[in-house]
Amino acid sequence: MFFPNFDHEKTGLDKQFAYRGVRHRALDALVFMYDDYNECTYQDRSNCVSEFTNFRREFVSEVQLKIDARRKSLMDVENERAAAGERYETLQHKQP
Repeated sequence: MFFPNFDHEKTGLDKQFAYRGVRHRALDALVFMYDDYNECTYQDRSNCVSEFTNFRREFVSEVQLKIDARRKSLMDVENERAAAGERYETLQHKQP
């Protein structure tokens, strides 16, 4: 996986292997966005949007740090995906 748990040899030893350790910060941001979305009420919408935006920015920043987006070319990312067995397809605009 792209964001594996860390400290898996210290935390959650009673859990199955994939669930041991501490979740990556990028995934924390996704979990917090999900939780906020489920708890948001119509009256509290402006606060929810603000929190959601902060978590989204945190997620994007963590992902960029992980993939080092500013240094890697598209070809580097494609090669990494291919090595991991993932298929990369570019989006293309269909002509009418």
